[in-house]
Amino acid sequence: MDVREAWVRSVRTFVQGLIAVVGIAVYEAVSSAVAAHGFDTQKIIAAAGLAALTAAVTYVYNLVFPKKTDQDSATR
Repeated sequence: MDVREAWVRSVRTFVQGLIAVVGIAVYEAVSSAVAAHGFDTQKIIAAAGLAALTAAVTYVYNLVFPKKTDQDSATR
């Protein structure tokens, strides 16, 4: 494994951990909003739509720029 791959993996792991922390914070915020009768369905739908759009963009990006494998780097 080269330095760049190690860096990419570490950044990916950091981002995944950050997403988990944000998910817990969002759960707590939604729980508090529901308890205080401040739940706005439109904002939740907009956030879900943004998450779906992000997933679609990531999917297309991975199709256009596939992950470099060990076999690909051996041929270059």
